[in-house]
Amino acid sequence: MAGLLEGIRIVDLTRIVSGPHCTMMLAEMGAEVIKIEKPLTGDDNRQNGPWKDDDSLLFSACNISKKGISLDLRSDEGKEILIKLIEKSDVLVENFRPGTMKKMGFDYERVKRINPQIIMAAISGFGQTGPYRDRICFDGIAQAMGGLIDSIWESGGVRCTTGGNLADVFTGVHAALAIGMALYNREKTQKGTYIDIDMVSTILSLFSAKVANYTANGIVHTNIGYGPVANYKTTDGYVRIDATTAAIFKRLQAIIPDPILKDPKYMNVKERLADNDLLVGIIQKWIDGKTTAEVDKVFNEAGIAIGVIQDIEMISHDVHLNERQQLISVPVNEQGEELPFSAIPFRFSSHAMKYDKAPSIGEHNEEIFKNLLQMSEDELEQLRLKKVI
Repeated sequence: MAGLLEGIRIVDLTRIVSGPHCTMMLAEMGAEVIKIEKPLTGDDNRQNGPWKDDDSLLFSACNISKKGISLDLRSDEGKEILIKLIEKSDVLVENFRPGTMKKMGFDYERVKRINPQIIMAAISGFGQTGPYRDRICFDGIAQAMGGLIDSIWESGGVRCTTGGNLADVFTGVHAALAIGMALYNREKTQKGTYIDIDMVSTILSLFSAKVANYTANGIVHTNIGYGPVANYKTTDGYVRIDATTAAIFKRLQAIIPDPILKDPKYMNVKERLADNDLLVGIIQKWIDGKTTAEVDKVFNEAGIAIGVIQDIEMISHDVHLNERQQLISVPVNEQGEELPFSAIPFRFSSHAMKYDKAPSIGEHNEEIFKNLLQMSEDELEQLRLKKVI
């Protein structure tokens, strides 16, 4: 079964997480993604853990199903090869700091002269314009400046970041979405476009209602607009319970025989929000002394939203996720040893997903340079001697 994006070729100049996650999603949907790395050292993410022996699992997790070539883009020969790749490709993705592509001679004005129909996506921390555009940005910085860290409170009022490179991955997903829409538009107009997407704005998009609430009411820190919601401690773990609607809260009242909880006023969401801490305390008291499995069974059978707070070990053995094949085995080294990675979180009934090993540095040099660009072995040998590839 063919991939949804089969026939689409993408030049991938990205590194670390945000850009590679974007292009990996497109590769998993069938696009031919040609990842360009520095000769010898490759993507900086190859040096980041966790590792299996000497292989970075973070690199693998961001580069599944891509083809890899090594190319020194600082050299004249490397730039000539990049021009040939742009001529033969549909999309170019980069996540250098703003201005870098122009210094290299490949800003969008130049790129679209090479290929008028190409779609070029630029992923950055703060965007291609604005007073912060030249700042260095990583995942935690985007979480900080986009409002996410301020929204997450630990006991004592300490703010904390999330795990899992949320800003990087979320930006990569949005970039892939934008590229998909641009490809659709090109089918209708035969024209390419330039996409400017940044990590801080992507995080900010999570808090649109809070921005409006501040403007309308002058309120900076707000609870979510429903409740009671909280994480609860059991005898052997934690669960999350969201009693968000009046109907669900009524089911909660039927389970927990507390007179305060049964007050009719709590059919009003504003009353529940005002007394959220009180209601959470009552629910926690009922949970005290019960196991996670006991609480999960009672609430689930009553039709109340509940989720066990799982760590990675628990997720790896989760029956539901494994039955849905959300954890897929992918080779991680030249020996073909396989490890589980998270699959793309959607499926098409009509098209297959592709999950192949992330490339080693320059693994597909012969295929791309000889077959796609029609370069001779003598040409390649000269490039090797000059350390261009």
